[in-house]
This record gives sequence, structure tokens and C-alpha cells, in this order.
Amino acid sequence: MACWDSAGALRDAARRLLIANRKIGTARLTGQPYRYTCPSPRLYPYQWLWDSCFHAIVLADLDPAFARDELATLLSVVQPDGFLPHVIFWEGRRGHHLWPLLLGEPGSRPHYSAQTQPPMVAVALERYYDATGDRAFVAASLPAVERYYRWLGRSRDWDGDGLLAIIQPYESGLDASPQYDAALGLDPFSPVRHVWNTLRSTLHFSSLRWRRDLVRASGGFNVKDLFFNCIYVYNVRALARLVRLTGGDAAAWERAAARSEAAILAQCDDPVRGFYTSLYGVYDRRAVPVTVANLAPLLLAGLPAERVHGLVARLENPAQFGRRYPVPSVAADEPTFDPGPSLFLWRGPTWLSTNWLVYRGLRLHGRTAAASRLAERSIALVLKSGFREYYNSETGAGYGAENFGWSTLVVDLLRRETIDDRR
Repeated sequence: MACWDSAGALRDAARRLLIANRKIGTARLTGQPYRYTCPSPRLYPYQWLWDSCFHAIVLADLDPAFARDELATLLSVVQPDGFLPHVIFWEGRRGHHLWPLLLGEPGSRPHYSAQTQPPMVAVALERYYDATGDRAFVAASLPAVERYYRWLGRSRDWDGDGLLAIIQPYESGLDASPQYDAALGLDPFSPVRHVWNTLRSTLHFSSLRWRRDLVRASGGFNVKDLFFNCIYVYNVRALARLVRLTGGDAAAWERAAARSEAAILAQCDDPVRGFYTSLYGVYDRRAVPVTVANLAPLLLAGLPAERVHGLVARLENPAQFGRRYPVPSVAADEPTFDPGPSLFLWRGPTWLSTNWLVYRGLRLHGRTAAASRLAERSIALVLKSGFREYYNSETGAGYGAENFGWSTLVVDLLRRETIDDRR
């Protein structure tokens, strides 16, 4: 139970947590130094891509020097072709979990996974610059950052239609979200079949040694993920601003963002239901369940005003996302909605990472009152239950890992409530 009674106390608690979660050392296999913040020391001791970006966003204000180290450590693993993994096992150990063995990139040094994750890097780097004015670090980081976003556009736009594909639910960061049930052959959902189908897909890709050409040709899990694509567009626009900041030509990145945004608005549109969906399979079938991913188009600057209005209405509708402690990861009127603790994450509880992204989307479109209400309820969650991995959207109870890094994003929400920043 949290007992902080002021914004300053909340900031101090966040700072202490992020310091306690630090991992500083040298990779045993390569001699490469690392300095990063793990999500939770006991359950998640490694460096995760989008977690690390969220940590850097908060640290940009609380400890700018370590925010710089966090980003530098992450970017040091960008591969020559631009690939950036979703987990890096810096200490040379694959841990006590089975999945790092199955998801690992064969022969990688340091050992890392063969998947990526929502590409939050550019937004994190921009937040660091806004807090510090450190243009030299931005300029030094951009070659690796641009290489990563080029890899995404080149290696994951399989159909050449401007939409990026993910090859595992893990890559979206939303893991067992019901929006992937159909793509995994789970209709209806069954816990046993979910474990088996996910494991079977992982074993198949692992047998291919995660060779990206073979994975693509194998016809396995293939989702043009709405959440992932909206985050990509949002970050490519941040990347364009950073390139202009350092005197570069950002035209190619502006075109890339506009092309992918147009593809989302045209191809992911479900005009009957009045919102946008993920697409899966070779025939681009629509993911049916309504989840927090359906709110991700708020991150698109070109989202039509009537669709902004519709998404905000869904966000604040008590029958869908407007619960006591929003934003639930699944709409409350969905049959799969379950706000309690579970081994199958992202099927109903509230997460601070997605709250922060929805908040940014609301601010982008000038919906400041709705953003402030969401910030207030997000902060109330942390005040009630501490920095937990996820929360019950009905009661506010905290679940999963304790001392969870990205829930410190409430500090950034507090900061943004005092400024006028619509990015």
C-alpha cells in the first residue's frame, strides 16, 4: 500500500525505485559495459526494449545522466542490419525461464532475443533532449536509431502496403491480448490451448533458428498490429524532428510516417463499427475483440476529428473503457474482459504504459480535459497500490511484479499536467 501524500514524495519514490532496479556491469561474453534499469529485479531482471524507453523518459527528469546511459546501452545492441531485440540478457545468463532459450537469437553476443518490441526509441530520445538540451548525444545516437527504423520499414512491411507485421504476440508488448486469439487459432479461448499454440509457434520459429526469411515464408503468426503501427508512426515523427534538430534532411522520415499513417487509416478502418483494427493472416482478416489497442490511433496526427471524438467517447464510456481505474486493456463489454490477476496478461487489467500512450494521444488532439481525467485516475492507482506491473480496473488492486519500473510514468504525467505540450 502506497503512503505518499505529495507530488514530491511520489517523485522521490519513483527515483528510489529506478535506482534500486539498476543493473551496472560488464557483459561476460563480450566485455561490453552496460547500465540499464530492469523492469523488476526478481521477475524481470533483463533489459526490455520498450520498458527501457519508458524508464529513460522518466529518468530524463529524475536522473538525466542515467537516462543517457539507459539509451546508450539499448542502442549499443542495434545490429548492423538495424535489428533491435526486445530483450537483452546482459549478464550472460539466460535465466531460470524456459522462454529465453526458445526466443533467443542463436549465437548472439551479448545474448538477446530474436524479436523486437514497440519502437519507442525516438520518443524516448526526444524526451531526453527536451529535458537536457544535449544535442551532441542526440547526434551521436541518430545513426543507430535511424538504422533501427529503416530495418522496421524494410523487414516488416511484408506486403509493401505501409503496414508493419509482428511475428509473435510478444512483439506488440500486449502478450496474451484477446485480439490475437483468432490469429493463434484460439476461438474460443482456452488457457491450455493458448499455452500449446503459442509454444508450438515458438518451437517452430526456433527450429528455423529465427531466420527472418524463413519465418516470413513459413506462414505462421502474422499480424499487422494496429498498436505497433501507431507507435511506429508516432515515433517516426519524433525521429523526423530529431533529424531536423541536428541539421539533417528529415523528408524521408516525414514521408514514411505519412505513408504508414495513410495505410492505417485506409486499411485498418472498420467503418461499420467506427474504429480501427489489427489485421491478421494472408487475407487481412480483422481482429474482432475491442481492446486498448483500438485506442492507439489517437497517436496519429492525421486522425479525422470525428474519429477522435468516437474514440474519446469509447474511452470515457463506463460500459467500455471508462471504468473506475481506466484504461482496462480489454473493453468491459467484451466477453473476454477479466480485470483480475492472471497468467494470461492484457485481458482486462489496467497498465500504466498504455495509459501514458493514450494520454499522449489525447494531448496530441487537444483533448486536455479527458487527458487530465486519465492522469488523475492513473496517479490514484499508484497512490493506492504502489508501483505495480498492472492493476485491477475495478478495484485498483495492484498485481504482478512489485516495484515495476514503467509505472513510474505517473511522474511524467504529473509533469505534463503543468505544461502545454501536445506532442
